[in-house]
Amino acid sequence: MILIIAGLLFAFIIAGCFSWKVETSLPTGSIVRIKSAPFVMSFFDSQCEISYGQKSKNGGKILLLDSRPEGPIILIPSTNNKVFFCLYEFDVELRLLKIEPETVFRMFPTNSTLSEVVIESPWQISDGDASDWHEAIQYLKHLSPNEFSQQSLSGINLLFFKICTGREALIRRVEKQIKEHS
Repeated sequence: MILIIAGLLFAFIIAGCFSWKVETSLPTGSIVRIKSAPFVMSFFDSQCEISYGQKSKNGGKILLLDSRPEGPIILIPSTNNKVFFCLYEFDVELRLLKIEPETVFRMFPTNSTLSEVVIESPWQISDGDASDWHEAIQYLKHLSPNEFSQQSLSGINLLFFKICTGREALIRRVEKQIKEHS
């Protein structure tokens, strides 16, 4: 029995050493890829990488904090072809990062918590405004549970399977946050 438990624990640790990768196509034909920190490493100061570019070439990358409980949840294409979003878990609330790959990075305001989230970026990143949040919630509502599971980085990646946060629970959290901030 001890060998079985030790074997399962070892398998869990090994599985937790692999990162999760998700690729999203934007309406412009560009590809956004996000690679999360391995589950085990996310308990330390680790980072995830978001790369953006065409299929044939990479246009650049962003590094974000990916350390439990902070970390990316899902990438969201925008109807504005010049931006895309990253829904991000930050402490006890959600953040909607608005990423503008056509705009050069500018320093964050001194009172902005974005400097705690964004480790490195060649592009402008800002907090999403009310219309961005409404666009994000519409995107989430139109995803099927299966699509959400494939695109989401929330939960635990255990090599052969993923335990994912539910889409409905996330939609309720986003709706609650929109109401609290409006």
